[in-house]
Amino acid sequence: MTGGTSNPLGGPTNPPLGPREGDLPAPFPNSKTFKIIRAGDVEQADSYVKLTGGCEFIYEGFHTFADEAEGNLLTGVFMLRRNVRVEGSDTIITGEQVTIDYKRRTYSGLDAEVVLSPGVVGGGIR
Repeated sequence: MTGGTSNPLGGPTNPPLGPREGDLPAPFPNSKTFKIIRAGDVEQADSYVKLTGGCEFIYEGFHTFADEAEGNLLTGVFMLRRNVRVEGSDTIITGEQVTIDYKRRTYSGLDAEVVLSPGVVGGGIR
C-alpha cells in the first residue's frame, strides 16, 4: 500500500495520535459550579455523576462535550469518551478518550489534540 496508512473506512489518514497529557487551558471566568446543559441520561449519587447519550456541561470554568462522561464532583476527575471537546478561555482539547482533572487543571488522553489560540503562543509561531 502506498500514500500513507489506511483507516478502517479504507481512505488514507495521518498516523494515529499517541497518548497526550498536559495542563488544561485557562478556565472561563465565573463558571465554577457543575451545570448540565444537556444529556440523554443522567445518573447521580452523592458526588458521582454519569452522563450518557451525548452530553454538554460546564464545570470548573470549562465547557465540555462528549458522548459519555463519568466523574466525581469531589475530586474533579472525569473520564470523557467519544467525540470529546473541552473548551477553556484560550484552548480547546479534543479526542476520543480523555481524562480530565478539573481541580488540578490537567488532562491525559488517547487520540487527543490541543488547539491553542494565538495569545497562548505569543501571537504566532515562526
